[in-house]
Amino acid sequence: MLNKIVPYLMKEVAFFGGLPFFVLLIVLFYLLGWSSMALTFLVGLVLLYALTIAIRYFYFKHRPSRKDYTNIVEKINVSSFPSLHTGRAFFICILLLESDWVIGILFLFIAILVGLSRIYIRKHYLIDVVGGAVMGIVLAFLLP
Repeated sequence: MLNKIVPYLMKEVAFFGGLPFFVLLIVLFYLLGWSSMALTFLVGLVLLYALTIAIRYFYFKHRPSRKDYTNIVEKINVSSFPSLHTGRAFFICILLLESDWVIGILFLFIAILVGLSRIYIRKHYLIDVVGGAVMGIVLAFLLP
């Protein structure tokens, strides 16, 4: 039974580093009247994507489960370095740590799980996850 639960959980925990969750947070912050935080998250999202696309454009690295590509958009999408999921998760973690350390510590645990899940489900290697985490942390500290 555990051999069925762990793969399921590892796949599902990636949600917290995914685009839908990130956009949900932006909308939630905006609706709660924290427009400054919503704007920081929105700018962070754009910068995370821009950096990831730039890195993947100039440095291609196959994922553990190799995929073929036929054009530049597909090539960027199937490139492994850095992990955008992990970058988003650590970006969220750092910004939440700055505003509420209890929620930030909880999300630090979640961000680590997101990184581990990306390795477990063979989307990334350890170096991809570390690269994504560094990217997310640095961007979070650079934004106001």
